[in-house]
Amino acid sequence: MDNFLNVFADQVRRAPGAIAASDGCNRLSYRDLDEISDGFARMLIAASVRPGDIVAIGLERGLGFLISMIGLFKVGAAYLPLDRTLPLDRRAYMLEQCSCRWLIAEDDAQLQIDGIGLLTMPVRLEGLKDGAPLERCILEDDSLAYVIFTSGSTGMPKGVMVHHGGMLNHLLAKVEDLGMHKAPNVAQTAPQSFDISVWQFLAPLICGGRTAILTRSEFLDLDRLGARIELDEIDILQVVPSHL
Repeated sequence: MDNFLNVFADQVRRAPGAIAASDGCNRLSYRDLDEISDGFARMLIAASVRPGDIVAIGLERGLGFLISMIGLFKVGAAYLPLDRTLPLDRRAYMLEQCSCRWLIAEDDAQLQIDGIGLLTMPVRLEGLKDGAPLERCILEDDSLAYVIFTSGSTGMPKGVMVHHGGMLNHLLAKVEDLGMHKAPNVAQTAPQSFDISVWQFLAPLICGGRTAILTRSEFLDLDRLGARIELDEIDILQVVPSHL
């Protein structure tokens, strides 16, 4: 049965040395992204994260966020993107609704709630490549991939649960609709808490393309945005008309 991990693994075998993702400072090949996410998955297992668990990711956009997503998929867990700019009580509500016991973050000052364990994403990603081969979890169509909350503009935010079968169908549709068969470089510009971010992060990785992750400040500053478009040779960029 196809799922994101299987299709991604095909790309790793097909072109292990090709660049899979970049964030302005660093670039990872398909082999590196696969091995480093394996290493992070081992850290998750050591922290007792199990299939079906929902783990919050409170990282800024960057390679660490992408590695966390894939690492969680590899252990059969789902991710909850946690917007660091939201009020503390709103973040606490989301964690409670998802029965989260872990938060992937950069430091322990981000959230202090009883019962929430902190998993720190290492700054030196190279160390995650060392370790025994990972026995990956078998994903089914109805295995939970992620939970994204609505804005709450009409009441309390509601968590939307997306499963791996639906996620892969969406990614394949994006590849088809946007003509991504020629391995394009795609700009990842959407906030992690918006569902647009999912295809921007992952669709390039199932067609041999590159995910070029831009920070919020890079995206909003038109001069810096132009520089990143040129540097990463961006083929696909999604923006609202006013920004364009």
